[in-house]
Amino acid sequence: MPYGLHDENGVLLQKQPNPASGFIEIPSSAICGMVRDAETGEYSLPPVTLTDAQNRAIVNLMSNYNTVSASLLDLYQSPFERSTWNTQVFEANLVTAAGSSGANDTPFFDAFVAENPDFAGPGSTTNQNKALLKQTIEANNAEFAAAAGSLTGQLSAKRHAIVEAATNVEVEAVDLTFVIPTVSLTDK
Repeated sequence: MPYGLHDENGVLLQKQPNPASGFIEIPSSAICGMVRDAETGEYSLPPVTLTDAQNRAIVNLMSNYNTVSASLLDLYQSPFERSTWNTQVFEANLVTAAGSSGANDTPFFDAFVAENPDFAGPGSTTNQNKALLKQTIEANNAEFAAAAGSLTGQLSAKRHAIVEAATNVEVEAVDLTFVIPTVSLTDK
């Protein structure tokens, strides 16, 4: 039978096979960190504090959010293309500002249309191609913004529920899963 050393609260601090000063005989199933009941001598895990329960729930919530966010990003093309989104939206605004003249400097749009001259259909003009590309980028940007906003709103509500919980039971009742918004990307 092993022997254990406890602190003043009955928490098992050290377990060893041999008796020593301050050590008492303990069941072999007892592990360090368990609390010994002074009356019964039984060992149990210490109760989880509300703060610990909240912290664990937030860690799990963030892990789930990161996983769902990554799966949402995977719907939106490659990481390389996603790295050009700011440029695409910026140039879409320039195309809007230029109107039918198409006079603004839009290197992404220009290169895209040069590689895909019939984007708006056979025989389409550069301005028609740019106009359709602008609409496609704006639609996809709005779709992604709505989906990202939905996920972030869910995160905020769940995190708030965890932080405001008054008991461990309330913390455990918070659903840590996310509803992935439906997206319909425009390819053209």
